[in-house]
Amino acid sequence: MTKRIKHLQTLVLLGVIITLFIGCNNEFIELDSDIISRDIATNFDIDSIEYEVVAYNLPLGPVRTNGLPINHIGFYEDATYGKSQYNFVTQLSPSSFDPNFGDNVEIDSVIFYMPYFSTLDGTDDLGNNKYIVDSIFGDGPIDITIYENDYFLREFDPGGDFDERQVYYNNQSTSETDFISDELLEGTIIHDTTNFEVSKDPIFLTDAEGDTTQTLQPGIRFKLDTLFWHNKIIAKQGSPELANSNAFNNYFRGIYLKTETVDDKGTLIGLNLQNTLANITIYYTSDISEENEDRLQFTYDINFFGNQVNFIKNEFGNIIPVGDKETGDERLYLKGGEGNIAGIRLFPGETEDDNSILEAFKNNFAEYENGEFQTSKKLINEARLVLYVDQQLVSGNEPDRIYLYDLDNHQPIADYATDVLVNAIPRLSLSSHLGVLEREGDTPDGDGIRYILRVTRHLSNLIERDSTNVKLGLAVSANVNIENGADQGEVQAIDDSENLVPLSSIVSPRGTVLFGNASSDPETRLKLQVFYTCIRDNGDCDN
Repeated sequence: MTKRIKHLQTLVLLGVIITLFIGCNNEFIELDSDIISRDIATNFDIDSIEYEVVAYNLPLGPVRTNGLPINHIGFYEDATYGKSQYNFVTQLSPSSFDPNFGDNVEIDSVIFYMPYFSTLDGTDDLGNNKYIVDSIFGDGPIDITIYENDYFLREFDPGGDFDERQVYYNNQSTSETDFISDELLEGTIIHDTTNFEVSKDPIFLTDAEGDTTQTLQPGIRFKLDTLFWHNKIIAKQGSPELANSNAFNNYFRGIYLKTETVDDKGTLIGLNLQNTLANITIYYTSDISEENEDRLQFTYDINFFGNQVNFIKNEFGNIIPVGDKETGDERLYLKGGEGNIAGIRLFPGETEDDNSILEAFKNNFAEYENGEFQTSKKLINEARLVLYVDQQLVSGNEPDRIYLYDLDNHQPIADYATDVLVNAIPRLSLSSHLGVLEREGDTPDGDGIRYILRVTRHLSNLIERDSTNVKLGLAVSANVNIENGADQGEVQAIDDSENLVPLSSIVSPRGTVLFGNASSDPETRLKLQVFYTCIRDNGDCDN
């Protein structure tokens, strides 16, 4: 036992030393170096081994699109997967209930404002704020119609348990058999605009003299018809309809934003509804009392709050093949929304002498007694999956991130928890475990080359803690931070589809095609690569 303890201590110390040297370098395939090499450290070896995996396509049925962290409107066209139209319905919530608007109310204006996702990027020569806009795809005009929604977005499922939330799916359904008609969503037209184009410039609000009074982030901003809002809101002063949220939601069931393309082109717009200024504002004047002869100016805000659902219509065709779970697929088709994910099985099958490949892997890296882990024979420095983009099928606009997770239990794997979350820059978050897409020329718009997904802790747990060798899932991701503690979204069961999918995949419109384990080109074939350190004197360096 003393020998085993010393063996383990040596490996751990060696691992710490190597980690200190390679920790500053994200790419360390060439572990032999002038710092640590076989010539300098002659009592241990640094080597690697590859294991076959099985990766296969998994189709998705309609996905849950209520309660999403990000919503979109507009039109998205993917060169590989086709076209998608995004519409959006939301309930509303007044800033206060049972309002007193005063007497002789006159509405000056009603303003609709939905900001984009953007970050401040300094100021221009005049001192005006500049912004970098995010979550905007495409640059073509779209038509936007805002309707009064006549469909009641219920909070709970009447067919489920008492506290079971109602699920709404991207195909305008609440179940496999119940669909929401366009007629119910498209009530009175509140606003209609054609050839709307996204502007990335800030919005300047001015007074009567033309002086700037406020600067808003870039976004959708419309002036709405005042008569509708007078009849719908102002005229209901003192009535039960404005008394509380339940009465209001039954009376005014929200708005529905429907989009159409212009000349078969368009733009997809991410909506930043968490912005506190995202609302409909009624500007009005009234006589607040008989004693005060001067009319006063007021505002009444109606917020985009409550049930919110994205409806997504896809025109995919038959591009996504049926996956082969036994031998794997040549290509993995990943698409957000109601799209496609992939499954991955590590250490599938048996060795030539009919032993489990998983057990052979574990015995190669550790010693066991009565099935219990005793000591390491090899120390895993890094384990990773490298996925290459099929650039012949993907022509740009690939997702920067893809998400690897425990497909059996629908949760992140151990490496997710040990990596660093970067909330300020989600694109760079968890980049050790879930590597950012490498692009040609290392430019944001370069063609995608490959993703490197590190599973070092996951494999160490298989060895040391006898963790279950779960199936892994692979999906595109709009923001890998979303998966931190979040439940996955429901999927309507269709044939052999999965029943849950990561939220960050639902909210991503993007898609890509990756080479799988059955790729005809060995250079692009998906494998599991394990880099390790071993003690040469103990004879543990033989694969």
